[in-house]
Amino acid sequence: MRLPEVFESADNRYRVERYLGEGGSGRVYLVVCQEDSCCYALKVSADDEVSRVSLYREARILSSLVHPAFPTVREIWEAHGRVCLVMSYIRGRTLQMLMDRKLYQGEKCFEPDEVLSWMMQLAEGLSYLHRHSVIYRDLKPSNVMVTDSGQLGLIDFGAACIPGDGMEVGEMGTPGFAPPEQYSHVCGPGPWTDVYGFGALLHFLLTGDYPAEKIFSFREIRPCPKSGRQWSVGERVFRRGQLRIMNQLVLECTAREPEKRRTSWRRISRMLYVASKDASRRRRMFFRRLSIGIAGLFLTFYLSLSAFADYWRSAAYERTLDQAESAESADAESILLNAIGMMPERIDAYQALYDAYMQDGLLSEEEWQQIQKLMRLNREYLKADEAKWVILSYQLGIAVYLQSDAGISKGQAAAWFQNVEEADMEELDLGVYDEWKYIWQKRAVIFRRWSLSEVFDLENSQKPSAGSTERGLFWTEVHSVLQDDLYPEEPRWELAVYDRILGMMVERAVYDMQSENVSEEELEAVLTEINRRLAEDDGSARQNEKEIILEKEAMLRKRMQMAAEVRQ
Repeated sequence: MRLPEVFESADNRYRVERYLGEGGSGRVYLVVCQEDSCCYALKVSADDEVSRVSLYREARILSSLVHPAFPTVREIWEAHGRVCLVMSYIRGRTLQMLMDRKLYQGEKCFEPDEVLSWMMQLAEGLSYLHRHSVIYRDLKPSNVMVTDSGQLGLIDFGAACIPGDGMEVGEMGTPGFAPPEQYSHVCGPGPWTDVYGFGALLHFLLTGDYPAEKIFSFREIRPCPKSGRQWSVGERVFRRGQLRIMNQLVLECTAREPEKRRTSWRRISRMLYVASKDASRRRRMFFRRLSIGIAGLFLTFYLSLSAFADYWRSAAYERTLDQAESAESADAESILLNAIGMMPERIDAYQALYDAYMQDGLLSEEEWQQIQKLMRLNREYLKADEAKWVILSYQLGIAVYLQSDAGISKGQAAAWFQNVEEADMEELDLGVYDEWKYIWQKRAVIFRRWSLSEVFDLENSQKPSAGSTERGLFWTEVHSVLQDDLYPEEPRWELAVYDRILGMMVERAVYDMQSENVSEEELEAVLTEINRRLAEDDGSARQNEKEIILEKEAMLRKRMQMAAEVRQ
């Protein structure tokens, strides 16, 4: 046969390397594109209307599929009365080639586990086709390609169709692998068509018996007994469970009546998977059950001992917490650290340690570094008690943020505020703090943003330099914080919050008034609200903290006056 040397489309030239074969709708060549030097499969129709229409239909079907087991269409054109379709080239050998090599070597069929691996891949590919309403219709060994890596591919979609597309039924398929209805025309093609071919192909690969044309009958795979639970078919060794499943699968797939065939690919894949289990599975079942029974007895004994040990450990933990509660503050720390060492997964000792540190109203750097280190080390355990985790995260975040001006402490505070920000408050009951939980979460969002903003300013050694939008957000957040009615219950933190707000206002006020990001009236409204809260003090606040706030107010008013004079 004389091959054409070059095929040429509007955009590419293809050099013919060799003739590959003849498919359902034309001849197939291996070609190399001269533009990208890649190999492709080129299918050329005959010079008649039926072949041209068939190849266009094949291209349309392949273009609708995206799957590694099927060729992809590169381009299609028509020249000199013939249609040329360029597809990706699946490199490998067909099952028919592999079977021929077996026969040449004096063997008749493949190893069962090898066949099962192929058929599971084929079942997945056919399941994909059927989900996309495509019926392949021509399953046979020469249309199934096996790559060097063992992956399966389907080639030659010339007989493929979409039910209801008006295509004439005809006697499509290959004798022996085509179902009876493709000859009797009792019904059109459907999933049952490919299921029949699947069963015929499975039987052929396991036995080496080529199915007889139009006999539609497959002999049962009958083994000769070997040692143990193994059986042989020719030179191939099967497990008895494999034979039973494979015979059942072939029988269900190749039933004469389409409605009686097994058309669930999930069921077929499951049967193949069960048949491919390890060879010693059944043989080890007794010993596995025995070992499970013995392990169960030991596990029961171990769990009983563990439960007893956990009970005493928990009781000792509670006694240690009670001891710390009644101890002097100097001794409470070592007692609580001992409790944390006993049960690091319980959060109560961490909360008690925080409360002990805060008895003097101040959390020193050494103290907050100590408790943070312990909580981070065991955070995956502590987060299990989410309500207590959120409470302690907020308290630790607010203490670190309001009592330290160091950049590292701002970043650490932001991390604790993030725990509160991300909590699902609707699902949590914070006990005595439950009525404040949404206020806490709102403040966690605001304080975290302020913390990160201050870290940036400290690292860059500059005053706050955000744009007008960012500054406008700051003043909105200040008003939002001052709306919270927490002063009577948390005077220590509220005074610190006012002090922090006034400190930031002193830095921002002059610039923001000059750039009209905030008005003098808005600043006065903030000061008025802070003074109103201070006037409501029930005496629990320390006088020196109030005096510091009033001093910052006086400084802010001077700067406001300076800014007003500059604007005039």
